[in-house]
Amino acid sequence: AVNQVETHVFQQQKVAREYLAKHNTQIMSWGPFAEGKNDFFNTPVLKEIGAKYGKSVAQVALR
Repeated sequence: AVNQVETHVFQQQKVAREYLAKHNTQIMSWGPFAEGKNDFFNTPVLKEIGAKYGKSVAQVALR
């Protein structure tokens, strides 16, 4: 089974992940880029990590 839940770097849903794992349910991220809110693609820490590893902010967020 799969449950689609809003998850992204600012809302990681740790409790939901644990619950779903206990019930053999996969989590599918809805809104992995936080719908572009809060200037997501210009978040300093995501940009810094991306620069360090040669990745885009989107790639860092999805990892």
